[in-house]
Amino acid sequence: MHVLEIDPSPFHALPHFVAGPRRLPGPQPRELPVLRGRVDRLPAGLGALVLASDLQGRMGPTDESELLGVGVAEGLVGLAPAGSLPPQGDIGVVLAGDLHAGSLERRGGGGAVTPVWAAFAERFRWVVGVAGNHDAFTDPPSGAGALPVPGSARLLDGEIVERDGLRIAGVGGIFGRPTKPFRKRPEHFLELVDDLLGREPDLLVLHESPGEAKRPRQGQPALLEAVGRGPATLVVSGHCHWPDPLLELPNGGQVLNVDSRVVVLRPRGEP
Repeated sequence: MHVLEIDPSPFHALPHFVAGPRRLPGPQPRELPVLRGRVDRLPAGLGALVLASDLQGRMGPTDESELLGVGVAEGLVGLAPAGSLPPQGDIGVVLAGDLHAGSLERRGGGGAVTPVWAAFAERFRWVVGVAGNHDAFTDPPSGAGALPVPGSARLLDGEIVERDGLRIAGVGGIFGRPTKPFRKRPEHFLELVDDLLGREPDLLVLHESPGEAKRPRQGQPALLEAVGRGPATLVVSGHCHWPDPLLELPNGGQVLNVDSRVVVLRPRGEP
């Protein structure tokens, strides 16, 4: 699967609130862009792939407001009747982690993201993804023990799953000390990536960002080298925001950064 283009302007935006920076504390209004992209192919019966990561906001200005990811799932359903999306039963969802927002008074922290996974699983054909370093799957958070996700959703970490003929691989978390939840030693993370790429998935989902040491494509250079030397694969990642979401790799693969955005991929020729 190869991305042919990503529209530069969003076809939809979802108002929400995020925690402001230290110099501007408190809830700040934002708009989450929803971008349309086109790929060379999708399996028969699959009308679209929805990709998202780092949905660290809430639908209202209080800490009791609905998580942004839940609002995204609900909002996308509303786009189908107008023809902006295919029927929800024809849509697969890929989540690349960090789906919780703690206090809107300050940035950081983590929490349970099962409500977001459940919101997508209840509405769409299937959901596959990985955990971010701020995610937890129990409430209150209890670390990286059992990782229950609802219904037919599948959380990946060093595995490959097949959905509608798409072979989707995933590695959760970020580079870091493994004593903390959803961190892996860099060498272990890279071993998992090399192993999965050697099995030639159609899609590799990461939370950690392949990239360069500095902006605008910030990330882990060693990870960028790893995905660039393996078989040509579409890599979906988050964690670090890129202004331009798509990077072409020398081996013919691609990295699609979905940090703080939603990308809807449809086959060539579809609206």
